[in-house]
Amino acid sequence: MRNADKGERGMKMISDKGVKLRIPRLFIPILIALTMYGCGRSDVILRPKDDENLQKIAETARKSWPTFVHAYNNRKPGEKFGVKAPFGDEHMWLEVTEIKGRSIKGNLLNDPVNIPMLHRNDHLQTTLSQIEDWTYEKDGQMIGNASEVLLKPQAGRHVQFFEDDNPNEEKTKAGKIALAKWKNASEIERNSLADDILGGKALKGMTREQVIQVLGAPDSKKSSTTLLSYPACKGETSCNFCVELDSKGGVEKSYIDAYY
Repeated sequence: MRNADKGERGMKMISDKGVKLRIPRLFIPILIALTMYGCGRSDVILRPKDDENLQKIAETARKSWPTFVHAYNNRKPGEKFGVKAPFGDEHMWLEVTEIKGRSIKGNLLNDPVNIPMLHRNDHLQTTLSQIEDWTYEKDGQMIGNASEVLLKPQAGRHVQFFEDDNPNEEKTKAGKIALAKWKNASEIERNSLADDILGGKALKGMTREQVIQVLGAPDSKKSSTTLLSYPACKGETSCNFCVELDSKGGVEKSYIDAYY
């Protein structure tokens, strides 16, 4: 992963003390990090361990749990359901796959920062007593995610998310799959796909013509002879997947350009 300026890809450090709170960009289409749609990249925000606001959000999430369970039990195909819970010293989102009593199972939506044995898409289990927030998709809208207001970056913030320098085989494969899905994907889905394309450095070695062939026509108002720009999210003031070209028309680098 790389950093928003030059560090960890897709991360913003808001403070230098406290506990890490990971907001999935997969949920991001609607919250800045609220969604369950693209999550290898995500924001990491440091908050004090005894943050009263976070504690209240967690209490509210557990008290309103029956609402979430009812919606999950009556879900439609394709609707996404997520819960946030602590794993080690990191607080991350799971895309829910099963609820039995007080037990919740799901797939991890992020690559942890400091837990090397855990990875995105790992199947994990938590309990109701550990739930800190929940959210789900209903008729194209995201419901819940009380931590959005508290954790959302300050208005006017400009962040860029860059490629991985040396993607492994798994990320390279995911990047190729994302390229194949891009043209038929919605903006919300493209947020996640853009993350995989960056993670796998999937556009490396391509020409302008090849990029347009796999991604389609770029946004003509934001593109130029040396830049191809594609809308890649909902929920931010502006969020685009950008491909910079060198003087010969080859891909120089790609990144996500976001204004919150």
